[in-house]
Amino acid sequence: MEIKAKVNFDFGKLARELPKAIKKYTSAYAKGAEEGSKSNIDNGTGVDGKPLTPLRSSTLALRKAKGNNSVAPLFETGALYNSIKSKDNVLSMKGYGKEQNDGFQPPFGVFAVARPFISTTAKDKQKLDKQFSEDIRKALRK
Repeated sequence: MEIKAKVNFDFGKLARELPKAIKKYTSAYAKGAEEGSKSNIDNGTGVDGKPLTPLRSSTLALRKAKGNNSVAPLFETGALYNSIKSKDNVLSMKGYGKEQNDGFQPPFGVFAVARPFISTTAKDKQKLDKQFSEDIRKALRK
């Protein structure tokens, strides 16, 4: 009795192609995170789609004293918004963007609540994950 097996996959090819697939995925994810984060700021929503925590009255008073009547969280001067950029597989923004996303304790006053806004859209994430899986399948095929 003779058994024949046919192999239709190549792990060596996958090993060669995997870095390219990962770079493609992370680059697209960074671009999606740029767009998603800006969209969240524009819409005043967090990563969960719910409205961001409104600004405290003390923050609004401070803004008004500076001559800024904006009540939008995360958008006082537009500096943070304009600093959100993706290049290759890196998402960058002003340093205080992460503090705003995670919450922080300023040197004075009360704890600043987290306003999680850094994310890609759920639709984009699903599309990126599907494309990454397809790239892996293609790389595995012989």
